[in-house]
Order: sequence, then C-alpha cells, then structure tokens
Amino acid sequence: MYGVPCLTGHEDTYQAVFERQNREICDYFSNRPNDLLQMDVGAGDGWEKLVTFLSPTHLQFPHVNRRTAT
Repeated sequence: MYGVPCLTGHEDTYQAVFERQNREICDYFSNRPNDLLQMDVGAGDGWEKLVTFLSPTHLQFPHVNRRTAT
C-alpha cells in the first residue's frame, strides 16, 4: 500500500500522499468551485452545509423516527 512494505511506520508517506491527492482534487475542481464541497466537521460543518450543496430546497433532515415508546 502506498509503495511501502508494511502499514506501520510510514506516516510521513501517508501524509504526503494525502496532501498530494487533496491538492490534485482541488486543482481538478479549480474552474468548477460549485462542484466540490469541502467540509470541516471538526469546525462544525454538518448536515445543513451538506444538504445545501446537494439540494438547496431540502434543508430538513429527511428521516424522522416516528416509532413511539411502548
């Protein structure tokens, strides 16, 4: 995987691959910014940002648990 003989001990390689892939994705969408959604869940990005990107007319969570406790 990633050109290394074992999975442990190659964190620098994994980080470099991640950063390169992320850069390539951003470059690919650079002329189409409305076609790429970047979310930072740790900063609070969540359902509203996702659903607005996918379908601006459906801002409510689509599932409601209608089961009542017995």
